[in-house]
Amino acid sequence: MRTFEMVALADENGKTYKTGDMLYNNRNGFHDNCKREWNYDAFQEEGLNFFVHLDGWAEVVEKEMKLEELIRYVEDKMKCKIRVVA
Repeated sequence: MRTFEMVALADENGKTYKTGDMLYNNRNGFHDNCKREWNYDAFQEEGLNFFVHLDGWAEVVEKEMKLEELIRYVEDKMKCKIRVVA
């Protein structure tokens, strides 16, 4: 889905969409995983036309996990042990 199609859909349904390391939703606009805002300067070389027609946006599907599952997942990815402290 191209940028202009995704923005129209996200503004209508309130869902979050992602391509590469950029996300968009109607609450935060264009942003990264840390909710830092993207601006069009990031596409100076490619141009605004490239950005508007960028294809590859997909809905972000959130997955529910228990804390234990999350800890195992992170330990596997980072190859380390995590100890939870209160």
